[in-house]
Amino acid sequence: MPVILPALLLACGTPAPTYVDGPDSPLTLRLVNPTSCSYCDPFQGVDTLRIDVLVGTEVVESASFSWPEDELVMPGLDGFGVVRVQLVGLQAGVVISAGRTAEIPLAPDTPIEVPILFLPSNTAIPLSATMTADRSRHVALRRRDGSVVLMGGVNPDHDGTFASVERFDPTTWTFATEPTELPGPVASPRRAWTGRDEFLMVGGFNTSPTGDVASSSTAAWSEVTGEVRATASLYAPRNGHCFAMYRERLGIVLGGNADTAAGELVKVSETTADWEFVNVPMRDFDQTQVTACVGLADETVFVQGQDAASTGIWAFGEEDSDAGEAFTPSVALGEGADRYAKSALVLPIGVDAWVAGGVDPFTGGALDDSRWFRVARNGFEPGLPLGEGRVDPAADEWIVPGTWVVGCGWKEESRLTGAESLEIVDPVTGSRSPLVVLDRDRDGCALTTLLDGTVLVTGGYGPLDDSVVDAAIVVPWID
Repeated sequence: MPVILPALLLACGTPAPTYVDGPDSPLTLRLVNPTSCSYCDPFQGVDTLRIDVLVGTEVVESASFSWPEDELVMPGLDGFGVVRVQLVGLQAGVVISAGRTAEIPLAPDTPIEVPILFLPSNTAIPLSATMTADRSRHVALRRRDGSVVLMGGVNPDHDGTFASVERFDPTTWTFATEPTELPGPVASPRRAWTGRDEFLMVGGFNTSPTGDVASSSTAAWSEVTGEVRATASLYAPRNGHCFAMYRERLGIVLGGNADTAAGELVKVSETTADWEFVNVPMRDFDQTQVTACVGLADETVFVQGQDAASTGIWAFGEEDSDAGEAFTPSVALGEGADRYAKSALVLPIGVDAWVAGGVDPFTGGALDDSRWFRVARNGFEPGLPLGEGRVDPAADEWIVPGTWVVGCGWKEESRLTGAESLEIVDPVTGSRSPLVVLDRDRDGCALTTLLDGTVLVTGGYGPLDDSVVDAAIVVPWID
């Protein structure tokens, strides 16, 4: 007999399971919903429920049930090692609700109960739990255990910055203050993965009565321990800059300071064995106009600037006497592509760089498209159109290889209005999810992919929501 464990009666009167089990399955699903809102019933309008079992990205078992007539039963899972399970709600063949588990290691004759977040798909829903600090322009990073750490940021009145750190626990769906702190208050630091089980955060800004003040502080955050430690200061304070690691234990910081023609080399000190920042003069290269950069597979750096003198490929040779000579400007322009931009998102994909959104330096408007910088031809070509123009957008790698969640940011260069959406995109294939409108204007929010593919949207605030200190979640679905 199929097994349905205790059921929950939703407001609409339709019995909905809180558990899904099966006589031949070692796996039981426990449905969870850490939200409280009037539009969060994932069974509303559903006529069919489908359970998919995936190994990697391949569906290896699937079962469909008429809802609410049929009982839900987990498919048999004999012979599988590590799987992921999807629960999908359909209306006339269209997915309107979804949920996924994190990857589950199955062992013979070992029953396991796994939570699954099941909610309306492609919908931003506020979490019931609030954050401990009203952050915007903060750093959000996921630890190996699946928890998310939020660091720094600026308050809603934009008259104070944070040094505090808080942790989101996806098993309890709550936030708690961490004992560790940043070396000092800072917002909008740039970060990069160093390859030493840690992220390095550099620069940013602090607020003052006369405006934002660029910061020279840096800090390393351990993905393993979750601890933060201070590292050596930047040679010059920087805000609105870029930071990229391009070789093991070597990186570069560019832009964010109009008073110096030098960039900064990031390397491990021979004396302290920790990170240090070394002044690197840039000749024939205007580093002050650079706002985005990324390390590429060939150990060069693509730099996205606002003019011809700051857009192209930078390379560094340790034996070079003048590192500034190692810049090759972009020489080719693809039809319809925007060659110059500031405050764009730049990601390394394959051997090339993908550039999304940003500000057109000639018109000042937010760009709503993307461009590929092709290393082989040293030039641009058009890429996937975005659903909304974005200035300094946030991004995080999603659970499907090659896909990214892109969103937040601002609608204009002045950063007075936040972009109110996010989307899941595959830049190579050009596929993407529907544009997900956020639950409110989240000026300066951050995006983090949880282990089950749920997107956690933290912080940010709009002019009508200055007192709101919360996060939202989105369960994305791409057909």
